[in-house]
Amino acid sequence: MDHLRGIGEFMRREGIRELEVEDGEWRIYLRLALPTEAEPATREGPGELITSPLAGILHLSYPGERGPCCAPGEHRKRGEVLFYVEALKHLNEVHAPFDLVVEEVLLPDGALVSEGQAVLRVKKELPC
Repeated sequence: MDHLRGIGEFMRREGIRELEVEDGEWRIYLRLALPTEAEPATREGPGELITSPLAGILHLSYPGERGPCCAPGEHRKRGEVLFYVEALKHLNEVHAPFDLVVEEVLLPDGALVSEGQAVLRVKKELPC
């Protein structure tokens, strides 16, 4: 299954929508599901968006730990981990760029994300 995720990441990165491979007794056909107008990748609303810096698999918590790194209503300080993106078997931390309050988590844990795709809607916290 990990091989298929890697192939999917490659297809997304290279802009390949469909791929068919045949080798002797087996054949595999892959098609990427892309967002449609009926299912936008981001939702409308106020607030700032935190996006994925690279394509990969979204992890809302560190693998093996309970609970997400952040949830709606929670406050995070600049530099704290918000979520992880797994790419090429490497877990990349995504940090808060400023003090913030999480308003909405836009994608489910385990979702395939594209570079620049919105993951969180947040509100900047202003210094007192």
